[in-house]
Amino acid sequence: MPRNAEQKIKLLVLYNILLRETDEEHPLSTDEIVEKLRERGIDIARKVLPSDIALLNKYGFEVLSYKKRSYYYYVAYRKFDVAELRVLIDAIQAANFIPEAHTIDLAKRLAGLASAHSAEEMGRRFVCYDTVKKNNGNIFYYTDKIERAIEDRKKVSFRYFSLNYKGEKVFRREGRRYIVNPVVLVCDNDNYYLVCYDDKHEGTADYRLDRMDELAEEDTPITECEKSRDFNQHIYRRQSFSMYAGEPTDVYLIVEEPLVEEMFDKFGMNIKLIPLGDGKYRLAVCVQVSLAFFRWVAGSLGKIRIDGPTQVSEEFARFIEQLKSSY
Repeated sequence: MPRNAEQKIKLLVLYNILLRETDEEHPLSTDEIVEKLRERGIDIARKVLPSDIALLNKYGFEVLSYKKRSYYYYVAYRKFDVAELRVLIDAIQAANFIPEAHTIDLAKRLAGLASAHSAEEMGRRFVCYDTVKKNNGNIFYYTDKIERAIEDRKKVSFRYFSLNYKGEKVFRREGRRYIVNPVVLVCDNDNYYLVCYDDKHEGTADYRLDRMDELAEEDTPITECEKSRDFNQHIYRRQSFSMYAGEPTDVYLIVEEPLVEEMFDKFGMNIKLIPLGDGKYRLAVCVQVSLAFFRWVAGSLGKIRIDGPTQVSEEFARFIEQLKSSY
């Protein structure tokens, strides 16, 4: 390699070596670094190395050193520490909306953000979760498409399907395309959803990305409205149950002691529980009243009761009657 080219690329190669091969427990000595640079076709004098390291530090590439018989160097700062990477890798392996083909690849790439020593250790500890993975490999492509459409303020269209008893696609609307105004992507209950609205109906709707086919960005601008301007995904997720849309309603619940923690998990730490005695508490929450909400209440086996408004209590009573009549 010509001398000028060596000098231009030297700092890049030096930092890459330090980033990939060092950490606090695995530093490299001056001689080891010089040798690794030579293996890459870059000659450097031992006495020049400290000034190169100082230049990296000057521009924010944190490289620490200490002296024994020789100087030893290692990268101290990384965008993610090992504990954070392990959490992200566990989340990827457990998430069923990430197809099997992408799971290991993503996990390895995340591990590669650590030093080679830590990456090797994490690779040995990859956990095999008992997770049923989605087989729609378009999810990553669709998330990118939808995010671009939201940025461009354009509508998106897609065909939407369910699965029959054979696991075959059955397209809704006889295969006709849905054309909607995208608002936001939400990950909930192990699925990725597009929250959107159309030009014909009130309120928002949710569609699973793994049930979409032939998604495309339209040339038509979105229909601007209050729903898109004022949408708050954090409030929406607290109000919805399994992404089943319903009318947001202030509901009073009475819950028993064992489910108090679940109330905070579901509705946040700002809710107020009023003690009623006998290990029961009353709280007011805003939820989207839907079948999923009623199933959630029924699934508590009486430990959660709806205490108003009357309309919601009556709807829940009808739901229970229909449930009983089905068995």
